[in-house]
Amino acid sequence: MKGWGSVCAVIAVALALLVWPAAGQQQPLVVATGDPSGTYARFFDEIQKACPQPPLRGVASKGSIENLERVMNNQASVGFVQVDVLFAKRLIEHDPNVEHIRTLLVLYLEEVHILIPASSATSIQDFKNLAGKRVGVYGGSGITARILFAVTKVNPAMLTDFSGPQDAVRALGTKIDAVLGVGGKPLPWVAALTSKYKLVPFNEYAQVSNIYFPAQLDYSNLDQPGGVRTIGVPSLLITRDYQTPEMVTPLVNLRSCIVKNLDTLRETVGNHPKWGQVDPSMKGPWSYFQSTTP
Repeated sequence: MKGWGSVCAVIAVALALLVWPAAGQQQPLVVATGDPSGTYARFFDEIQKACPQPPLRGVASKGSIENLERVMNNQASVGFVQVDVLFAKRLIEHDPNVEHIRTLLVLYLEEVHILIPASSATSIQDFKNLAGKRVGVYGGSGITARILFAVTKVNPAMLTDFSGPQDAVRALGTKIDAVLGVGGKPLPWVAALTSKYKLVPFNEYAQVSNIYFPAQLDYSNLDQPGGVRTIGVPSLLITRDYQTPEMVTPLVNLRSCIVKNLDTLRETVGNHPKWGQVDPSMKGPWSYFQSTTP
């Protein structure tokens, strides 16, 4: 019995030594990304390759709205969000919890894409012609669409939310007349289309210039030489106003790593061209995350 007790003691010590390092390992930051084929998910993959530390774990979502909800509800530490979704949460929904959200890093412009069947090009020539039409949206583009229609007083006959861009495109020409989508160009689902589809311009910039910026769309597959004028909304990497070193330190380290590796992210062949728009000196229109909470 005495020998058996000694063996048990040795096993217990060995197990403790094995468990102790694991207990001290840093938990990954959970990052709410987006549609697996979208710009958010691609940016996350490229960040993860450039920044092995701190460890990251991506979680797919339907886009900005779900990402914001996850960060607000402590289901994710970091998320990709377009800035008008934040302002809609504050000004339209009056949700006080959004005031705990902070900008970790300003990213790039997400362009508004207004897609129609080419057969509708005579009746829908620009954004104004969506009045009285059935419009499909998805994710954060639903917020953008509602803001744009409200400010410009262009009233569609119907606004339908879809689970993703592919579902909206499948309904185009039957259940809906146009798709209004928002995302950093080139959007894979738009780039995969044929010239049977067209983009139409947004020509009401003066009415929305307090939130949005002028932009241009160029998709050679849609056979629209000269491109299409549109607008864009800034996208952000967001977090919460964390206080503890266990959260603040990895978040600051993540931002520092992205900034330090910006040239690599921009110049690595195959990486998203939107890295060229990331300017770390920009703080954006929302409260900025500091290493110590102001």
